[in-house]
Amino acid sequence: MIEEIIRVTETVLAQRDKQEKEEKKTNHHPPDGGGNKGHLIVDATVAPADIKFPTDHDLLNQAREKSELLIDMLHKAFGGKIKPRTYRQKTRAEYLSLAKNRNKSRKALNKGIGKQLRYLRRNLKTIEKTLDAGQQAR
Repeated sequence: MIEEIIRVTETVLAQRDKQEKEEKKTNHHPPDGGGNKGHLIVDATVAPADIKFPTDHDLLNQAREKSELLIDMLHKAFGGKIKPRTYRQKTRAEYLSLAKNRNKSRKALNKGIGKQLRYLRRNLKTIEKTLDAGQQAR
């Protein structure tokens, strides 16, 4: 990767030198009395293009999904009789309905974030109750 950047830089600089030599040979001066006196700046910043920018709504959805996995693991580990409600399908549908909108209004975004926060809070309470019940059973 670095070798390619060095090679490109050397090619650009060689091309610039070649153009400067040609200009000196022809002694062609533009009417304004001079040529370009600027500097060539080559930016070699390389960053992956497939990184998704995290938003509050997306981060809350990820946290909610992780909490649901934790609830499943705790339920299986402690052998609970009835699995607690997590409203997975409903919350996923609400998340996607907002995430798929191109132009999200501030009101809709705040409403969606509030819903995800409430679902996450419910899941965290369920995790705490399950852990407390599991520790009392031991």
